[in-house]
Amino acid sequence: MNTPETFAELARAVRDLIRTGVVSEIDTELALCRVQTGELVTDWLHWLTPRAGGARTWWAPSIGEQVLILSLGGELDTAFVLPAIYSDDFPAPSVSAQAYHIQFSDGAVMQYEPETGSLEVKQDGTMTGNISHSDGSLSSNGVTLHPHKHSGINPFISVD
Repeated sequence: MNTPETFAELARAVRDLIRTGVVSEIDTELALCRVQTGELVTDWLHWLTPRAGGARTWWAPSIGEQVLILSLGGELDTAFVLPAIYSDDFPAPSVSAQAYHIQFSDGAVMQYEPETGSLEVKQDGTMTGNISHSDGSLSSNGVTLHPHKHSGINPFISVD
């Protein structure tokens, strides 16, 4: 029967399928977060990630980050959180149409810009393991490393 109550219930269910909200709490041990949507704060919900099988990614949402809540059947107890939506508090970190840009809360940046072929990593850090480089120059602080020579060094003397 097409009663106003049935239409109202249907409209509410459709509206509740997808909501926007702001992350209010995170539990990194369980990979769960709570989201405030209007006056309501959700129970603990899983956030979505690009990979969660043999290959996995990890990037917890930030408190205050705007997200989508995807509720199966319109019920929040079946919901998942889809990060993220740029906001006034967390604006887009780049204006490039093609750049892959990651900016961290401490100011560190990793960016690849296809238009120029530039790969940038900005911040202190350490690399471990064997690192190979070929087909180009490798420089540090204005010194190109591969043709750089030191005189008076005997490679057979160990310095401890």
